[in-house]
Amino acid sequence: MAKQFLTAYNKGLELKGMDLNAIIYGRLAPSCYFDDFTLNFFFDCGYYGHSFPEIVHGWRYGNIPESGRSYNYRDQKPEHGVSVMEVYGLENGSTDKVSLMFIGTQNRNVVKVAGYLNPLKTGSDGEYLLVDAKEVE
Repeated sequence: MAKQFLTAYNKGLELKGMDLNAIIYGRLAPSCYFDDFTLNFFFDCGYYGHSFPEIVHGWRYGNIPESGRSYNYRDQKPEHGVSVMEVYGLENGSTDKVSLMFIGTQNRNVVKVAGYLNPLKTGSDGEYLLVDAKEVE
């Protein structure tokens, strides 16, 4: 685990319940906790009272995007992490069957991944999202 992830999470816990505008404009937390997607994720997990995210393993179709975030073409915006088709050991997310058929027929390679499970958001089709995802063997 990266030390800065734990530091951002702990700062979120410390400031839990305070007005976000007061935190930002009062400079009670470093601006990178709001400017950087990954640090913001860990800050938010603490701020909203979630446990520190667990590292999980799963698989997805296609390589991990360079941005570290899948893109939702329907809504024209990035997801809150990298979408996966399955997280090992967890019941499958509510991945839409039509999306699964569409994605599965595009001849994309299956990629095994590991990352922090996002407890705050799911993908647009209900799939699990991983933050700071990496390809694994």
